[in-house]
Amino acid sequence: MKQAIVSDLHSNVEAMTAVLEDIKSQKVDEIICLGDVVGYGPQPNELIDIAQEHFAWTIKGNHDEAVIGTPIGFNPQAKKAIDWTRKVVKPGLLGMFGGKKAARWKYLQNLETIRKEGRVTYVHGSPIDHVMDYVLKTDAQDLMGGVTQKVKDIFNLIEWAVFVGHTHHPGVITIVKDAKSQNGTGRSVFIEPQEVSFSYKVNPKQKAIINVGSVGQPRDHDNRACYAIWDGETVKWRRVEYDYEATMKKILDIPELGNRNAERLAAGE
Repeated sequence: MKQAIVSDLHSNVEAMTAVLEDIKSQKVDEIICLGDVVGYGPQPNELIDIAQEHFAWTIKGNHDEAVIGTPIGFNPQAKKAIDWTRKVVKPGLLGMFGGKKAARWKYLQNLETIRKEGRVTYVHGSPIDHVMDYVLKTDAQDLMGGVTQKVKDIFNLIEWAVFVGHTHHPGVITIVKDAKSQNGTGRSVFIEPQEVSFSYKVNPKQKAIINVGSVGQPRDHDNRACYAIWDGETVKWRRVEYDYEATMKKILDIPELGNRNAERLAAGE
């Protein structure tokens, strides 16, 4: 099974449309999504429609959950964007019983928070907290050259590989044994995609945390949309140019979304 794995779409139609076009050239069996279909961006309804039409299944992200529930732990600007998104997506009282808006709302409500297929786990945040926990680059960095407690905790919860999103920063966390390792037993590392020419073969005997990056709001100082291709052995990250200026204009036309959510698209941060 060859999968295209997308995440953190954030209501960015231009980015998602460009990625879908790129996926056509990859001859995948299915497209799956690791969450945050909505939030931050200007076209949440359109992204939900795309998800329903094109994705085999979708994991619930923290923004998806906040829109249908209560935003907890969000900064003021992100909360304003959530509140605006809810207003745009949520059907009225009569609309709750049928129609396109009701179908979109039900779609968000029914998203699963974790999925396992064989030895592979899929989640938005991490196996520790499926929706909210961040697995950051710094979580792999142990000053003594060992394996951090965060990595140990996650590896105890997975059988082999886990795909995540949430941080908007693509890469792999795994354990390597080299001269820098503590007592030669191994150390946890974060591997940037560019360090491995955007292709990483997962050791079948070594666990790994794989972040697929963000389609709709990259934050690794590369403003191109990011997603991954997975064939069961190797993960390959794809970077796709899109018309981010068009998305920026749409965001700037909606005061509740804030200028920062537009500006960061150009900077990729």
